[in-house]
Amino acid sequence: MLIMTTIDDLPPEGIPYITDKIMDSGAKNVHIINALTKKGRMEYIVLVDFEEEYFDDISSLLALEFGTIGMKIFKHEHKKFPYELIEKRS
Repeated sequence: MLIMTTIDDLPPEGIPYITDKIMDSGAKNVHIINALTKKGRMEYIVLVDFEEEYFDDISSLLALEFGTIGMKIFKHEHKKFPYELIEKRS
């Protein structure tokens, strides 16, 4: 699943705290994007990728601790591409 929400009134120093708390709640990945809203107000767009079993923990954290008042929830399929890591020594 993927949640998209916004957080405003957050100093930049709070971003690592948010990222750590969300990851500790079961997220696989977190992206926080700086944005401007109407009237030039600053906010952060938060995208959280997680397994459905962590929905309650992560959505509650975002709502209660960070004050978000709504979330967009996407059910998605993640397509992994095959790859191989090769270590070369000279």
